[in-house]
Amino acid sequence: MRNKFIRIMAGVLSAFMLLSQLTAVAEEKTNENTSASAESAEQSKQTTPQIAEPKLTLSNELKATVINLGDFAAEKFGENFSKKLDTLIAYGMNGVYINPYGKDGTYYTTNMNKSGDRLEKALEAATKKGMQRYVYFDINKTMAACPDGEDCYDYLVSEAHKFALKYRCNGIILTGFYGTNNNSAYEEYMKNGSGIGYKNWLYDTVEYKFSTVSGVIRLSDNSIAVGIDAKDVWANASKNKKGSDTSAKYTAFYNGYADTKSFVEKGLTDFIVVNASGSLDNETVGFENVCSWWSNVAKSAKIPFYIVHHNEKIGTDEDGWGVEDQLLKQLAKADELDNYSGSVFYSEKSLEENPMGTTDTLTKYFNEQINVDSLFEDLEMTSPYYTNYSTDDTSVAFMGTFDENFDVYFDGEKLSLNEAGNFYFEKQLEVGMNTFVITHKGKTIYYNIERTINVLKSIGSSVAEGKTLKVDGGMAVSVLAVAYKGSYATATLGGTTIELTENAKSDVVDINSSYAAFTGKIVVPEGIVDEEQYLGNVEISASYAGYSRTYIGAEVIVNAVKLPDKNIEIIDKIPTDQSSFGTGEIVGRLSAAVSEDTSVTYVKLNKNFAYIYDGTNTDSVNPPNVGQLPEGTLDYYKSEWDEYYVTTSGKRFLKEDADLTSGVGMGENPLVVNAIGNMGGDSFIQMALEDRSSFTVTPIGNDYYSGYDGEFNLDDFTATHINITFDNITSVTALPDFDNCTVFSAGEWQQVDVDGVMKFRLVLKLRQPGVYAGNSATYDSEGNLLFKFEILTNDISNMTIVIDPGHGVTEYGYDDPGAIGHIEEAGANLAVAKLVESKLKALGVNVVRLKTESEFYDTKRRPYYARDYGCDLYIAIHSNKAGSESPRGTECYYYTSYSQPLAESLTRHVSSYFSNNVYSDGANCNRGAQYSYMWTTKQQDFPSVLIEMGFVSNYEDAMALANSTDQDGIAQAIVDGIKEYVTRSGVSSY
Repeated sequence: MRNKFIRIMAGVLSAFMLLSQLTAVAEEKTNENTSASAESAEQSKQTTPQIAEPKLTLSNELKATVINLGDFAAEKFGENFSKKLDTLIAYGMNGVYINPYGKDGTYYTTNMNKSGDRLEKALEAATKKGMQRYVYFDINKTMAACPDGEDCYDYLVSEAHKFALKYRCNGIILTGFYGTNNNSAYEEYMKNGSGIGYKNWLYDTVEYKFSTVSGVIRLSDNSIAVGIDAKDVWANASKNKKGSDTSAKYTAFYNGYADTKSFVEKGLTDFIVVNASGSLDNETVGFENVCSWWSNVAKSAKIPFYIVHHNEKIGTDEDGWGVEDQLLKQLAKADELDNYSGSVFYSEKSLEENPMGTTDTLTKYFNEQINVDSLFEDLEMTSPYYTNYSTDDTSVAFMGTFDENFDVYFDGEKLSLNEAGNFYFEKQLEVGMNTFVITHKGKTIYYNIERTINVLKSIGSSVAEGKTLKVDGGMAVSVLAVAYKGSYATATLGGTTIELTENAKSDVVDINSSYAAFTGKIVVPEGIVDEEQYLGNVEISASYAGYSRTYIGAEVIVNAVKLPDKNIEIIDKIPTDQSSFGTGEIVGRLSAAVSEDTSVTYVKLNKNFAYIYDGTNTDSVNPPNVGQLPEGTLDYYKSEWDEYYVTTSGKRFLKEDADLTSGVGMGENPLVVNAIGNMGGDSFIQMALEDRSSFTVTPIGNDYYSGYDGEFNLDDFTATHINITFDNITSVTALPDFDNCTVFSAGEWQQVDVDGVMKFRLVLKLRQPGVYAGNSATYDSEGNLLFKFEILTNDISNMTIVIDPGHGVTEYGYDDPGAIGHIEEAGANLAVAKLVESKLKALGVNVVRLKTESEFYDTKRRPYYARDYGCDLYIAIHSNKAGSESPRGTECYYYTSYSQPLAESLTRHVSSYFSNNVYSDGANCNRGAQYSYMWTTKQQDFPSVLIEMGFVSNYEDAMALANSTDQDGIAQAIVDGIKEYVTRSGVSSY
C-alpha cells in the first residue's frame, strides 16, 4: 500500500517530469511563460523539487461576480463579454470569478498551439479593464475527460500545468475535488487501496488529487495563487472521523471525504473561497456561522478568504432571502471578520435583473452611500403598539424607525425619516374599521383599527355610580370627567348645573390620547338641622361633534346639621406685645373643644408626610397651601365617604394613611415652644404637645389668581410670613428669640377665628420676603414636634438636587416612551437629564438622578424617593405634546407657591435657548411658569417642579430635543436657571 505522502510526492515529481517534457510546447507562449517553463524544467533536474518564492497579487478589497462562459453566445463573444464587464464595473465590481465549464463541456482548451478560446478572450478583456481575474479548475471533470488507456493522474497533472501556463490570472480556484462513494471508487480501492480501509482510501485519494494540482500550479507559475472552493460547511461542533478536532461538522468532510480545513492548515492553498449558501437567518448553514468558522481557519493559516454570496436567491421564499437588505447585512457582517478580503456574487444574471432593487443598493454600498449602522434596523413601530384593536380615540399616531437605506411605504406613499431617525404622523380615524398598510424590506404590517365613539370615557372614582357621598352642608362636590378634547362637558346635582373646565395638564389622562380631564365643583346646600337632605345623583354629560353621552354618578346626601354643644372660648387673650413674657411662660388660653370625660373617635395618621385634603370639598387634589402632617397626628372623627375620613377641624385624611381609634377627649392640650434655631441645613422650631393635634402650614403674602387648573396661580412668590394654625390646642407659651434662626426673623402667637372656631396661630416672619423652601414636620424620639425649614443659600455646591427624567421603565419591565411625536419623549428626557447631572456635578453639587432607564419608580412615590436622598430641589424633566403641530415652546409646572420662582427661572432660560439657537424666526416661546397638580410636584418640604422643555409634536422643538448639541444647550439652560434661582433665593448673612 502506498501511503498518502508517497502519493503526493509522486504526483509532484510527475509534474516536474511533465514540465520538462512540455518545454518545447511552452516556447510558443510568451517570454514570461517560457521563463516559467524553463525554471520549472531546471527545478525538475534537482534531487528535491524547489518551488520559487510566490509573488501573488490577491486583492484585499475584492468585489467580484461569478461569470459562466456558457451564458454567452460564441458569436461576438469578446465584444459582448467586454460590455458585460463595463456593466459590472458600473455596479462597483473590480474582479471576476470565471467558470469555464458548461452543459456542452469546457470553454477552454489546453492545446498550447490554439488560442482565442472563450476563457482566453475573457481573461484578456478583464486584464485590459484592470480587473482581478480568478478561474475555476474542476479536478474531477478534468479526470473524467482522461482518454482511454492513459493514466488519469498523469493526465490531471498535465492538464493542470498547461492550464496554469496558458491562462494568466490572479488565482485558480480548485473545485470538484470531492470524493464519491460508489461502485467505481470501491473497485479502484480494491486494486490500489493496499488494505488501508475504504474510507481512509477515499480521504487519501481526495487529498492526493488536491495537493498534486496545487503543487503543479505553483511550480508552473509562482504568480498564480491557489484557492480552495469551500462548500457546504457547518452543522455543529464535532470531531472528524479521524479524531482530529475540526471545530465544526461539515458535509464536505462527511459526504465528500475532503478534510478541507486540513488542506488549508497544510499550506496547500493561498486563499479560501467560502460558498456561503445560507442567509443570516438560516439555522442549518447560517451565513454568520459559516463565515466565522472559515475566518478562524484563514486567520490561523494567515491567508485571505473571500465569500461567495448567493444573490440568485434574493426574492425567493427561502429563509431570509425574501428581503432587500440580506446582501448588505451579509457584507456588513463580513467586514467584522478577520482575514476577510472581499466578496463574490454568485449570480451575474441576478445582478442585472436587480431584484427588489438590491443591485442599486449594492452599488450604493460600494460607493459608501449606505448607512451601515442602520442596516440591522428593521421596521420598528413605536406606535401603535397593537396592529388589531378598537379605540375611542379620534386619531392614531404612527411613529417608528426603519433602515433608511431602503424605502418604506405607508398605504403606498413613501415615508422619510426625520433628522432624529424617526417617522411620525397622525391619521384621523373614521368611525368603523380603518385599515392601513406599511411595507419595508419585505416586511408588511397590516393595521386594522376600529374606531368607536365614546365622547365621555370615564368619571372620577369619587363620584362614580354606585357610591354614596355623605357630605356636610356648604361642601363643594368635586367632579372629574375624562372626555374628548374640545368637548362641552357639564355636571348637574340637585337642580344645579355647572360647566366643566378642560384642564391643560393632568396625571389621569394619557398625553397621547384624544382625551382631556374636565373638572368643576358643585356647592351643596348648607343643610338642615337634625335632618339629612337627599340631592339625588350627580349627572355628568359631554358632547362633541354631534355625539353625546351622559353618566349617572354617585348619589349625594347632605349630612344633618348638628349644633355645637359648646363653643371654644378665649380664657386668656394673647396680648399685643408678647415681649414681656419669659420663655416657656403661657401667653394665651382657650377652652377645650372636647373634655376628657367625653368618649370620642379619633382619626390617627399612621405615616409621616401624609397628604392632607380639604374637608370642605370632595376634591381628590390636596390644596398646596397646607402642610403635610406627621405620623401620630390626632383629629376628631366627623364622618367618612369613599376613601376618606373627614375630621371636625375641616380636614380630610386618606383612609390608607390613617386608622380610627376610640378614646376620650383631649381636654387640656398645652403647647410649649422649647427652642428655635438652626440645625444642619435647616432652621427649626421644637415644640412639646400633650396630645398630637393637627395643624395647617400656609405661606402668607402671595397674590393668587384663578387659572385653568385652580386658584393658586402666581406671577411671583412674594410671601412675607408663614402661618401655622393649630387645632385643639388650649394654651401656648412665649417664643424664644430668633437670633439664631436663618429662615425667620420674628414670630408671634395669635388667637384667630377659623370658620367659627377659635384657634391658636403661630405667625412667622420670613427674614427675606419671598425666600422660602417649604417645611417638614415630624415627632422626634422624645415625642417633641419638630418643624424643619430648608435654608436656601447662595452656594449651590451645598445643595442636593434630585433630577427625575420623566417616564422610563415600567413596573412590567417594558419602557414607557412618554409622549409620542416626531421623537419619543423618554429618550430626550433621559439625554438632557444626564447632561444636567454632569454639569451640576462639575459645579460641586450633590446630584441624584433617578435611574429611570433601568429601574422602576412609581410616579406617585417619586417625591418619597427624592426625600430619602435629603433633597433640596426636585426637578422632573419632561417633553410636551399637543394635538397639532403648531404649539411649541417651554413651560414649567409648580404646585407649591414657593416652587414658582424655580419654575419661572427654568422656563425663561430654556425658552431663551430655543429662541436664540433653535427657532428660525427667533420667536420667544416662553409659555411661562404654570400652576397645576401633579404627583411629582406635590411634596411640601422642598421646591419641586416639572419642566416641559418643548413639544415632541412640533418639528423644530422635537429635532432640538433629539440633537446632541441642542440637548447640551438645553441642559446648560436648565443649570443656568437653577443657578439663578439659588442666587435669587439664597439668604445672605445678617
